[in-house]
Amino acid sequence: MSNIFGFALLQEQVTEHVSAEIAYECASMERIDNYGTTPIERLFGAAVVLHTRHVRDSWFKQVMFVTAVQAEAVKRRRDAKEWIFIQKQAQLPGWRVDYIFNVYGGRIREPNSGIPGWRKLIVECDGHDFHERTKEQASKDRGRDREAQTSGFEIFRFTGSELWRDPMGCAKQVMDWAEKGI
Repeated sequence: MSNIFGFALLQEQVTEHVSAEIAYECASMERIDNYGTTPIERLFGAAVVLHTRHVRDSWFKQVMFVTAVQAEAVKRRRDAKEWIFIQKQAQLPGWRVDYIFNVYGGRIREPNSGIPGWRKLIVECDGHDFHERTKEQASKDRGRDREAQTSGFEIFRFTGSELWRDPMGCAKQVMDWAEKGI
């Protein structure tokens, strides 16, 4: 029998419950490809979802993984400006990107807080096997980044090492970007 009571006991009980729930979520996220196709992509996608659900009080009501067609359709929903839409394995001309995050800027936090309109962020999870292995690949990646930026995208690249060492830190950087200007 525990020697704690009241709010201290309630805190312990809730912590145990939430901890078990998150452990179950993490175990299932690792095995399925809902959040990405490679292990580092799944790790990053799962970290974004868990960060939004459990780590901080976000201004966004929901994170939703969508296709490009679904993203355009869902943006027309009345409550779409309160969501984050993530396209995984999105196709751009000559380039398949790991993720495109879509958020609406200039929304609610403060009057005149940012430019109204949909903002787009490309997130690349760069495993050593495919990125920066050679100078040519690094040059190709940077050229694509510049091309995407001229088309209105912002870009974050995370190395596999960064993702394995601190998945929630990487997710936090993306969520900080998403909340900038809302």
